[in-house]
Amino acid sequence: MSCRKWLAALAAASVIGGLFFTVLSGLYAVKPYITDAEVVYFGFPFPWLRAWRSAWKGQTSWVYRFLWSRFIVDSAVYGLLVASALGMYFVSLSKKICPSSESANNHPNRAGSSKMMLTCLTLLSYRATMKKSW
Repeated sequence: MSCRKWLAALAAASVIGGLFFTVLSGLYAVKPYITDAEVVYFGFPFPWLRAWRSAWKGQTSWVYRFLWSRFIVDSAVYGLLVASALGMYFVSLSKKICPSSESANNHPNRAGSSKMMLTCLTLLSYRATMKKSW
């Protein structure tokens, strides 16, 4: 599988996993004590759904408010957690499948290209410092 396909699969899995875990975090409810009102917050770590009703002179119907910004932040947090977990899994999987990665790094073409890259970077940095000194 090419690098682009792996990155696309990782991005899709992190978005889907982030949304899944954010919706699943809606099962976490906090009910603070407020006099003459009932308020319930849903979501973790940031509550992204709020439900309230008044208890003053009889109970009213529930009023819901969806907090988009907190939902997006929660999705981003859970998406990053899913992406990092999948990234660590794929790295450990690639080490198990191809344990001789040291021999691949000692390949003569790869060593020559890294030396050439280092030489080019050195020359470019030297050239940049020479232009500044004039």
